[in-house]
Amino acid sequence: TNAGAENVSRRSNGFSMQDHTTDSIAAINRTLTPEFRNRLDAIVPFGPLGEDVILTVADKFLTELQSQLDERQVVIEVDEDARLWLVEKGYDATMGARPMERVIQEHIKKPLADMVLFGSLAKGGTADVTLNEARDALVIEALIEVEEPVEPLIEPGTDPVDDAIVANDPPSPPQEPEPIPDPEPVEPEPVPK
Repeated sequence: TNAGAENVSRRSNGFSMQDHTTDSIAAINRTLTPEFRNRLDAIVPFGPLGEDVILTVADKFLTELQSQLDERQVVIEVDEDARLWLVEKGYDATMGARPMERVIQEHIKKPLADMVLFGSLAKGGTADVTLNEARDALVIEALIEVEEPVEPLIEPGTDPVDDAIVANDPPSPPQEPEPIPDPEPVEPEPVPK
């Protein structure tokens, strides 16, 4: 239950910092009946998430995005500064990591969708996500691998089939198979009586 969660995150009055972590027990006592509380094995209060946990949540959403991009042959590479920016913008102390999906949707998925469907990543490639110079927005840059021309395995003029095609030689007519001789008739042996 979230009973008492609002008490834990409330601000202190005055200049001193008060600890409101035990206020949730009072809210649980008011919300749940004594019979139900007696059946509980433990009451586990949850604190705010740490930066390393939020980074893991961001990585989870980026991994899901990568799995969607795999069928389009697009690879997404997010540098460390961009990941930390996602942690900063996608986390709220009262809401937790819930805003993370919206931040990734707005700042990565939407611009990337245009690039993948109609732009420079329509035929695949790599999307490089970095932080801009002002450190207040993400920049997505398409890195497209240029294919080098493939060298032929057989040098021109050394393949007899290729030479015949080039010289416009008509192909030789197919040979007719040799006829199979008729088998000699076999007379049956007389059966003794």
